[in-house]
Amino acid sequence: LTALRGVLPAAGKFAPRMAAGLAGQRLLRKLAGPENSERLNDLERGLVGNVVTEMNLTIGDLADELRKSEALLAQVSDQGLEAAKGTEFLTAWQDFLAKYGARGLSEIDARRPRWREDPASLLQMVIGMTAHDKAGEHRRHYNELTRKSDIAAVEVSKHLKGWARGLKRPIVKRLIKVARNLGALREHHKFLMIQVLAEVKTVLVDIGQSLAAKGVLDRPEDIWFLTIPEIKAALGAGTPMQEAITARRAEFAINAKRTPPRVVTSEGEIPRPNLSVEGAPEGALIGSPVSAGIYEGTARVVKDPATETLIPGEILVAPFTDPGWTPLFVNASALVTEVGGLMTHGSVVAREYGIPAVVGVPEATRRIKTGDRLRVNGEAGYVEIIKGVAS
Repeated sequence: LTALRGVLPAAGKFAPRMAAGLAGQRLLRKLAGPENSERLNDLERGLVGNVVTEMNLTIGDLADELRKSEALLAQVSDQGLEAAKGTEFLTAWQDFLAKYGARGLSEIDARRPRWREDPASLLQMVIGMTAHDKAGEHRRHYNELTRKSDIAAVEVSKHLKGWARGLKRPIVKRLIKVARNLGALREHHKFLMIQVLAEVKTVLVDIGQSLAAKGVLDRPEDIWFLTIPEIKAALGAGTPMQEAITARRAEFAINAKRTPPRVVTSEGEIPRPNLSVEGAPEGALIGSPVSAGIYEGTARVVKDPATETLIPGEILVAPFTDPGWTPLFVNASALVTEVGGLMTHGSVVAREYGIPAVVGVPEATRRIKTGDRLRVNGEAGYVEIIKGVAS
């Protein structure tokens, strides 16, 4: 309850600043003009204070701590965290979970385990980073992005064109300051929401256990198939709910196998537009360009980040991404997703990491195979399969 009461005051402090940062970035692109496009790309990368970037850097630090001892790495890989008792790695691990343990895969779904509840996927990512990355590489990459951002902050106002450049220069300098200082807040609202959701989950789990003990539910986890009004009614009347839950479980299992449409109108129609990009090669997969750059490399199709890792230089191809996926971005050189837009999580992180990205590519994880040679055009918004793995 205390956590919930603190949500609105906290959101009220940073939400207007976050909006100002995003507005500053958009206005800056209009005023600075196309001649500053590359500099603005650099400006938006390596921002200081982004909570997801800080989380990923800390995960990289965990990998560096684990790789200090080959014996410990082998033991943790084989036996899990039990093998790390009494080590500096376990201390760093516990500090990480104290700050970020409310996060996890598909974290917007309250029933999914948080990292502090089931850290297996996180540990797999950390171990994977020790196999494919060099010590400190994540920090060096971030520092290089920050260095380029610092340079761009100085250079943009020097390269304005047009008769009004003298008038625009002070406004551009102000927008640069706003965009850099406040743009990093764009991930804070989600971070706050997930922390609150973790508190709510704790309460619901306790209620589920109580209702199962009273015979209202067969299992505590059945509570995820009840609405809030039904939970309140069950707490009061104690009426068994298992018949409705069994039916909902069966319906859920059926729906889980379906592929949802990208858009459904209010009339129930499902539009199927023919996507195209002028100049795209024949057969290219079309999507939305959300992070500039062109990269050619090997595809790695990942549907479960808990069990797969990337080798540096590979292209991450995924159905979607959320903060639970972003440790994979450390090794990714480009991103392709089936779902997403300009301001969705993967797009924002791709821009901040400086990797080309195309999102909203229909059936990308089915049409692209691991091992395919791809060219990702994050400027025009298409993906070429240069050579299929079976070719």
